[in-house]
Amino acid sequence: MKNVILMGGSGYIGTHLMEEWLRIDSKVQIISLSRNGKPDKLLPSLVNHKRVKWMAVDIFNMNSYLSKLPQEAYAIVDLVGTATANSKEEFEKLNVEPVKIMVKLMNQLNIPKGCYISG
Repeated sequence: MKNVILMGGSGYIGTHLMEEWLRIDSKVQIISLSRNGKPDKLLPSLVNHKRVKWMAVDIFNMNSYLSKLPQEAYAIVDLVGTATANSKEEFEKLNVEPVKIMVKLMNQLNIPKGCYISG
């Protein structure tokens, strides 16, 4: 199995990306990191999918979940962000900080591929 970590994977873009990735790659296992873990409303194909692990975490507190992540991952995708922040500070916290965390995770877990996707 190749592990893929999705930061913010429980949102609209994340769940649709997850669904497609699982459909086209039978060797991928997805770890979704999000504030709420497994969403209440979910695409039917993801409800009890065996290759998805949902983790409710505060992505800004990396030390609280780092040890729970796999020691090897194929890729990490940052889906955390907003276009409707109320201030420059809020915009930077929700868009810039998660990218910095993704890069730290890439370095600490030797993840070779990373991507940032925002709506």
